[in-house]
Amino acid sequence: MQHRPTVGFPKPSLGTRCAAGLAILCAALTNVWPRGRDLRASVLGAGECNEVPNERLRGIFVTVLTPLTEELNIDQAALRAQVEYLLRSGVHGLLLLGSIGEGPYLTTGQREAVLKTVADVVGDQLPVVVGVTSLSTVQAVEHARQAARYGADALTVALPICYQIPFPQLKEHVVAVAESVELPVLFYYYPEAYGGALSPRQVADILKHPRVVGVKESILDIAHIERQIRACADPSKIFWAGTTVAMPEVMELGGDGAASVVGLFMPRTAVALYDAVRRGDRTEIERIRARLFQALPLLKPDSPPSVIAHAGFLAALRGQIPLTLGTVSTHARLKLALQYRGIPIKPIVSPPLPPLTNAERRLVRTVMERINALEPVVEPNGGSGPGKESQP
Repeated sequence: MQHRPTVGFPKPSLGTRCAAGLAILCAALTNVWPRGRDLRASVLGAGECNEVPNERLRGIFVTVLTPLTEELNIDQAALRAQVEYLLRSGVHGLLLLGSIGEGPYLTTGQREAVLKTVADVVGDQLPVVVGVTSLSTVQAVEHARQAARYGADALTVALPICYQIPFPQLKEHVVAVAESVELPVLFYYYPEAYGGALSPRQVADILKHPRVVGVKESILDIAHIERQIRACADPSKIFWAGTTVAMPEVMELGGDGAASVVGLFMPRTAVALYDAVRRGDRTEIERIRARLFQALPLLKPDSPPSVIAHAGFLAALRGQIPLTLGTVSTHARLKLALQYRGIPIKPIVSPPLPPLTNAERRLVRTVMERINALEPVVEPNGGSGPGKESQP
């Protein structure tokens, strides 16, 4: 197995913490982004370019977790509760059966159960995007058609992993799915997951197909995303940040929102960040982004304190240090974390994903107590509460 290097941060001294805080403050006090553009002008300009056909694919699209029973059936009650909770929170759309939603590990029958339940709960209240992650083109087409039957509004299509496949065949895989249904397709660009990056021109080549309407960018290389957008030269295409905290920089380039994992736990905060970017309010962006970094240990348990992570992340987006999203499984931690938002979901994951450890349980409890204080749960009756843990 190929070892993928990760970037670690040293234990921060007081001086390091102060320097990090100063870097964030400097970022917040100026409305000029590191790449030399005024945010408000960039975002408003993008809004004028992207026309109606892809309008519903803008905003915060929260990645929905797939609840499982002990027998590995879909936990319908937990799935309903999760979707109803997100509907109350004001997010712009839902992303089902992606990599965080365990799409690659579910059977066609399990996927159908998820699609049917979500369609019953959502109706036409929000756009629903469905992940297609199969290694086989034939099965990917089958999953796309299944999603279309249950009213999906769009698809994300990942590249097949395991073997190195030449670019023409990778492109054919995405195009075959796009041509199999009358749905817009977002190309899911996650090079760490399949062990190789595409060039910006190759990404733009995939986007030439009229039904491939955009890209979900699971990279933190803002320069690469900028080159993709320039090579594409089509302002109607949609570009999502693959992580919420990178969304301001992606939108600066003309992007349209984010596929949001942190939106599971801080949905109103994630939407507030999107709104602040639309207003071009850099001070508010960094204030909100600092809150979102409180959730980072759920995704990276060995992450540094939030102020250090925040400053390091800004440096990575400027191209000053290398940083990647990683491919370590977070599924069990995220499911336990949702319990603290009042969702009766068990931290059971599809084999061979790793089960929860006792250390992770302690970590989740600490992080979620802090998150629930920052953004109390909106209850079905319109009130709010701290969120309660159900027994795993």
